[in-house]
Amino acid sequence: MPPSPARHRVALVVALAGAALCALTWIVHSRIEGDAAYTSFCNLGGVVSCDAVLASRYATVLDVPVAAWGLAAFLVGALLALPRALGRRGPS
Repeated sequence: MPPSPARHRVALVVALAGAALCALTWIVHSRIEGDAAYTSFCNLGGVVSCDAVLASRYATVLDVPVAAWGLAAFLVGALLALPRALGRRGPS
């Protein structure tokens, strides 16, 4: 099945949405590190607590926030999908 621009456009939209979510998570992570009293919008008490996750030791890898790693990965995916999404030849 030959690659179609529609499939690459979907991949581009998904990659950009993932990048936006990672950027938002990175901002929340930075605010939690800087202000211990900060409470994020996704902290729903004891049941769901983004703050607890983003303040844990598992929120960083090699002293870089996991959200930054995710942002980089999604941006690479968007760059790879972009040429074919625009109808140009590029990496398949």
